[in-house]
Amino acid sequence: MKLSPDGIQSFNLKRSYRELCWREARQKNYSTTDAHKCTDEPCRFKVSIQLRTTECAASSYFLLMLSRIGLGATEAPCFPSATRSVSDWFDVKDRGIPSGVYTSGAYTGPTIAPPVLTVVMLAFDWRVMFIVMGLAGVVAAGLWFLIYREPRTQVLQPQDEEYLRSNREAQSSVTIKQWTSLFRFRAMWALMLGAFCTGYITWMYQTWLPAYLEMQQHISIAKAGFLASVPLICAFFGALCGGYVSDWLVKRGVELVASRRRPLILGLLASAAFTGLAANASTAGGAIACIALAMFFMQFGITCKWILVTAVTPQAYTASAASNQNFAGFLGGTLSPILTGFIVDVTGSFVLALAIGALITLIGAAIFQFMMTSVIDEGELEKYAAAPAPA
Repeated sequence: MKLSPDGIQSFNLKRSYRELCWREARQKNYSTTDAHKCTDEPCRFKVSIQLRTTECAASSYFLLMLSRIGLGATEAPCFPSATRSVSDWFDVKDRGIPSGVYTSGAYTGPTIAPPVLTVVMLAFDWRVMFIVMGLAGVVAAGLWFLIYREPRTQVLQPQDEEYLRSNREAQSSVTIKQWTSLFRFRAMWALMLGAFCTGYITWMYQTWLPAYLEMQQHISIAKAGFLASVPLICAFFGALCGGYVSDWLVKRGVELVASRRRPLILGLLASAAFTGLAANASTAGGAIACIALAMFFMQFGITCKWILVTAVTPQAYTASAASNQNFAGFLGGTLSPILTGFIVDVTGSFVLALAIGALITLIGAAIFQFMMTSVIDEGELEKYAAAPAPA
């Protein structure tokens, strides 16, 4: 399905308008110093817009990029830190449900944001929208610092002390040499390569979903903001279900790593299937339904990915391994919006972009199935870390 001319032009409207203004100014021999001499009021307005754009474009874009880089750098530790917090407070057999809670929280904001921020942007402007998002982050950070406590610093009931004994006995810090030893293990590379694939599909949907609804399915920007919340709500419940099912399998006697890995693989397979169906959806309702199911199963599997890292990694290394996994996920998340945008620009359609997303999700499932065949043994890890560096 090709994008409508209106859909394509909406992305180029500002650029075309600015080029038109500049061309008209040059044809009438207006320079930056004599634009005020224009007696043609419409033209004078156009020239002033172009001059203001020329003055502000570079600095505005630079500041926007700096802000986005800062946001990415400061939000990156969130999931590894949450993974370590869950590992500190819960036994390795009971980390599914709490992991589902914190991964579902990642979709609470995106679920609320599209309708709320769309209203704010249409009622005010995009600057107010950014201010609202920033204030929400400050409030969330403040609540975390007020509420959270390290388990090592707390006096617990005897039964809780016994429950967390193995967690408390683990070392609390990891050296650089110990961290680099993680890369000697097949399991670490499986986690990272799989995370690259899940990061790709996650950010493909998070960055391009509203544009897909507007351009491919011809839904207005106001409605697209609200409809984009439907798949995000499904992802929220997918995270909760993934954590619950993983713990349920442990209670049914399934081996620990298998109880985390199997739902992860099944979730990615189902997500790939529904992403493929979304690529060929002929109606807006069908497209939203397919994407909603794709994101439900995507987050169902991704939640199990974060639980899996705590099952295959020694307690002291969970944050380090989760950080490595997170790094690879952001590499996939970096590639995804760029490649998706390029494909849409070249083909005029999201079909190929969605098909590639489905394929990469299938590759992720295959990595966890065939490459995740062992765990990171603490004894071997310490042996590698203690070995002298080659001369």
